[in-house]
Amino acid sequence: MENGYAKRLDDAKDLTRLFDIVKDLVEDMLGRSRAGLMLGLARLGLSPQGYLGGYFVLGSNAIVLNKDVLDHVRAAYPEHYNAYAFNILLHEYLHTVGYLDEGELRAITHTLTQETFGSDHPVTTIAAAMDPTSGDRDAPAFFRSLAMPPHGFKPPGRGPMEIVRGFDPDATPYIY
Repeated sequence: MENGYAKRLDDAKDLTRLFDIVKDLVEDMLGRSRAGLMLGLARLGLSPQGYLGGYFVLGSNAIVLNKDVLDHVRAAYPEHYNAYAFNILLHEYLHTVGYLDEGELRAITHTLTQETFGSDHPVTTIAAAMDPTSGDRDAPAFFRSLAMPPHGFKPPGRGPMEIVRGFDPDATPYIY
């Protein structure tokens, strides 16, 4: 697929740049947007029994991502970090623009990534793993190996939530 999104994803250096791509994709494909969001990174833990990748605080402007999972993916699979972070940001951003039903949202995320990046791109594979209707039997295995820590992994101690400064700068150019 030659639409520029894959190159932008590869070139993105931080969560703010990944979020710029998410916003552009959602506006281009669904005609929806939302400004003035903030991003928090919190140590929410992860284990082979499960974890929370992120969440949107309904009625607020806050998206929170699990720093433990992001750190694990960055350390263990740096080549897939942008794809993973993009997918979680996309999922949570879709909540902010009105998609609240998890099943519907997972299917939309999968469809958007497939149409934008193609079926074989890691972003689409991750979206397929989170979409129970995808029928892709290989995706959950890929996702488990990507995001699940090895036996005995212990996340670092809990700390305060980190707010990502300058996360949605288009909405607040007057704040420095």
